[in-house]
Amino acid sequence: MMNNDSDIQRQGIGGWGEKVNDEKEITDLTDDDVFNFDGDRVGIEDCLGENLIFKGMSTRPSDFHNGNYAVIEIRNEGNGDNNILMTSSAVLMEQIEKRRDKLPFRATIKEQKSVKGFNYYTLGLPNHSQ
Repeated sequence: MMNNDSDIQRQGIGGWGEKVNDEKEITDLTDDDVFNFDGDRVGIEDCLGENLIFKGMSTRPSDFHNGNYAVIEIRNEGNGDNNILMTSSAVLMEQIEKRRDKLPFRATIKEQKSVKGFNYYTLGLPNHSQ
């Protein structure tokens, strides 16, 4: 049983800021590494046309394509749920980033078709009938 950092370092397992058997240095997580958003993850299809309160956004480099993806914290006004939406939609990321100083704000997400026939997601005006 290991009781302290000196035991860990003696056994070659490594401690804070220590190298482990010539491997990469072990570091601590920072606030930038952790998403502090509240809610269950939802797909963008679950959000289309719903009144949403956009509460925050964090972007990260994508492992799947060149560019970033966004982790967006939202509240669905229809059911009151706090949710996390992940998307690589460049249009949505740009629109939310331009309005970062207005967070939280109310909007919908709409699917549009470009002049070249591609579908994309964009922010829309809130539905005032809800």
